[in-house]
Amino acid sequence: MRYVPFGKTGLTVSEVGFGGIPIIRLDEDMAVTVLRRAYELGITLYDTANAYRDSEKKIGQALGDVRDKIILATKTTRRDAPGALEQLENSLRMMKTDYIDIYQLHR
Repeated sequence: MRYVPFGKTGLTVSEVGFGGIPIIRLDEDMAVTVLRRAYELGITLYDTANAYRDSEKKIGQALGDVRDKIILATKTTRRDAPGALEQLENSLRMMKTDYIDIYQLHR
């Protein structure tokens, strides 16, 4: 796997990232298996959103023990501070982490 700078953020990420939408179709055990395999293959960037149903929960379950070795990106659909904060707090809880590396406005 090749690793590259992520713009001017100071973060280094795998050239190939993992998008969280496809794992919503998988049961939790299969999603964990897929995510762990992606990590074993060197993927360090995982992108998801509150809107992707249980994707964040599955990512937290699969990768919580390697949190310090991955980059988590998630999104909010909210455009008001209280709403965005509520979704951020939900993301933190679901992914079992105390920080998000990249927080984006969805859509």
